[in-house]
Amino acid sequence: MRMATAAGLTDGPKTKHLNAKVTPALFAAAAARLGTQSPSAVIEAALAALATQDDLGPWLADQWESLAHVDPDLLAEMNL
Repeated sequence: MRMATAAGLTDGPKTKHLNAKVTPALFAAAAARLGTQSPSAVIEAALAALATQDDLGPWLADQWESLAHVDPDLLAEMNL
């Protein structure tokens, strides 16, 4: 949520209405992790996580073979 707020994604009025059915176990796990039983808070946190997702992990996985050919000293300097 902090990243979404910093990106201006939470500015303005909340006017978009969502209606969704999910499994109780999925909601319970997400709510427990978030520390609330509020469906609105859980949905907002989930959307914020998707909207601010870091793509470094998937990019590294896609580049794995190419990165294997990079000088190890250079990789060490990059602190990967």
